[in-house]
Amino acid sequence: MSSTRKDHFDFDDFEKGLILAGHLTPNSISEIAERDQLEDYEKELEKQKSKLFFKRLVLAAEITAKLFHEPTFGHVKLQKLLFLCENICKINVSEKYTKQAAGPYDRKFMHSIDRSFENQKWFKIKRTISGNFTSYIYEPSVNFGKHQSYFEKYYSKQNDIFQWLIKTFGKEKTDKVELVATLFACWKELIEKKIAANEENLISLFYSWSERKQQFPKSRVIKAIDWMKQNKLTPIDV
Repeated sequence: MSSTRKDHFDFDDFEKGLILAGHLTPNSISEIAERDQLEDYEKELEKQKSKLFFKRLVLAAEITAKLFHEPTFGHVKLQKLLFLCENICKINVSEKYTKQAAGPYDRKFMHSIDRSFENQKWFKIKRTISGNFTSYIYEPSVNFGKHQSYFEKYYSKQNDIFQWLIKTFGKEKTDKVELVATLFACWKELIEKKIAANEENLISLFYSWSERKQQFPKSRVIKAIDWMKQNKLTPIDV
């Protein structure tokens, strides 16, 4: 019995790849249709990426608009609050976060956020460099508050919990939101790996995150876990 399945990559496959990539001219209607279909898919993919980026930018703008005047506010607090808010409203960006010393961090987004704030003229940003540390101060720009209509469109259902989070951590030192965000990320990791998300496993994973976590006494970590459970600030209700 013959089979049409190909077990090797031949010249025809190579040629088709060049056509789809735009390096060769299509020779038939089917090749043109296939190339156009790929181009349409890539355009739609880029469109969806742009939409997601803007939704995240709007959420970051809401956090910044409420907290820019607080002396403890900067990139770290913004990123950790953004992480918690995005997980609460289930914006699927988990793959964008990596493990950094201060907790879950989306380097690419945070590197572009200030430029986008300035392009939208929502905020002006002052950067101060001291050694290896860069501090960020946000100030209202000419379009300050213009993000609000988008925020209401995207996040009206989650607004109450967002405002509660912003108020809860607004005046706190950055390490408090760092502690909670890191524990939340550990909680998610245990659930995804189908490991019991009990106190012992959470504490173990938290301290293995980075050496920086040794600054948090165990009693404080336990207290934070209890507080998260009481306030349902966990990946699942427990």
